Amino acid sequence: MHLFLAWLVVSLPDSQTLEVEPRGDVTLSCTNVSRSPTSALWMRAVHTSKPIIISSVYGTDSSSVRYMDGFQQGRFLLDSNLIFVNLTIMQVEVSDSGWYFCQIFLDMDIVIVNSTFLKILGDDTLHKEDDTKSKKDEHWIMVGGMGAVNVILALVILGLILNITNQRQLQRGRLTLC
Repeated sequence: MHLFLAWLVVSLPDSQTLEVEPRGDVTLSCTNVSRSPTSALWMRAVHTSKPIIISSVYGTDSSSVRYMDGFQQGRFLLDSNLIFVNLTIMQVEVSDSGWYFCQIFLDMDIVIVNSTFLKILGDDTLHKEDDTKSKKDEHWIMVGGMGAVNVILALVILGLILNITNQRQLQRGRLTLC
């Protein structure tokens, strides 16, 4: 029995970065590659968190637009037709910084059509936190690597000491070989 109901098609698009002033409005555009009524959604990922769905729509009917918890209609607006599926964020805040992805469902496939990094000007916390985490990771990799080298050197030295001791005992006739 096949458990695969659909193929996940990830066509990694060229990503772009949008820089926006706080309290400004921004529209993220996504081309509707299906050219027929289909489901589409916008997602956001911040730092290393898994992507969360902001809003979804089926076809061009505005009554089918759904906003997920935490993304209130009024500040987020999803607009779609047979050509595009756009997400407008009004009065952007620092907390809106992150990666945004647009997905279109084609038959049994899921296509990521757009990836945009939204940077709110004056917000360097995302990159500073990433840099700090990267430096911490490098530090622990270095510490772990040096620790492993020390253990290996200690084992080599112990092996040499045992070998020298055995050689001396053989020379003195104290050690017999089987």
